[in-house]
Amino acid sequence: MCTDKIQVRKIHFGGFSPSHRFKNQAMRILKYDDDLMYGDYREDKKAEIPNYTSYPFLKSGWTVPFVTGHKYKIHWGTVGLDFDRM
Repeated sequence: MCTDKIQVRKIHFGGFSPSHRFKNQAMRILKYDDDLMYGDYREDKKAEIPNYTSYPFLKSGWTVPFVTGHKYKIHWGTVGLDFDRM
């Protein structure tokens, strides 16, 4: 249930360089809050950590909604991509 303190912000990722590395690569996002990653985490609970959500590449990059007040881990492609600018 959302309260009036919860906000969703749309963020556009674009202007990437070198551009050829990002073409048709998915943007992968994982909610990475401290309580999810470090709270009561034990090796036997590894399967309970949420999976990445993938967003497909669009013409000018990726536009993604984020809930404010949370941490996210973001990478591109299947193993991550190195870039100079975004």
